[in-house]
Amino acid sequence: TACFPSRRRMPDKCDQAKMKMKHSHAAHEAGGAPAVSWSPAAPLRTAWKTALGVPNSSWMMLRNGVDRRLNTIRQRRESWKWYKQMDGSTSYGEWLEAAQKLDEYEGHDVWKEVDNSPLFDTQHIRDRLEEMRELEASKDIQGIMFNLRSGLVRGLGGVGNIKLHTHAYVGTKRLIEDHSAQILRLLKVVQDAPESELRLQKKLTFFA
Repeated sequence: TACFPSRRRMPDKCDQAKMKMKHSHAAHEAGGAPAVSWSPAAPLRTAWKTALGVPNSSWMMLRNGVDRRLNTIRQRRESWKWYKQMDGSTSYGEWLEAAQKLDEYEGHDVWKEVDNSPLFDTQHIRDRLEEMRELEASKDIQGIMFNLRSGLVRGLGGVGNIKLHTHAYVGTKRLIEDHSAQILRLLKVVQDAPESELRLQKKLTFFA
């Protein structure tokens, strides 16, 4: 018998279940067998399963599907909150906070961490990044300058592909960001090189 709430009804299985739980707790308090936890929603779920004739496995699939749908709704509500903050932001800090949250909720952060992509030459950029790191560690000024001259070209390895820079709200693939950051570090090494290693005129020529 389905135990749906109503103002007037005869005692049914819901009432019987509640009485059993009450006796169970009383026995537990008296030092008897441990009480079994009970939720007000449990008899209702059981009644629906019985009324619909849904097997346990199918019921679990249905329940999981509902849970996923509810999570999606919550995420959309959360996303809308950050969209509103972006639209009404009065500073870059406010906008950045909202954009980073949206990247998190919409899965763009996961996309950033995956190097492989048909949009750019992943292996070429990875190799260049490793080479630049080795040059920085060796402090080879001439090698650094040669590497930068050959690498500072537009569209190197496809990293300038507009699709890479419009997929997320903030940033792009982590590999590309690391590559760009490493280039900046090498430029700083050249800038700060002492006169004994790199004459000022050569610096000016390099950065011209």
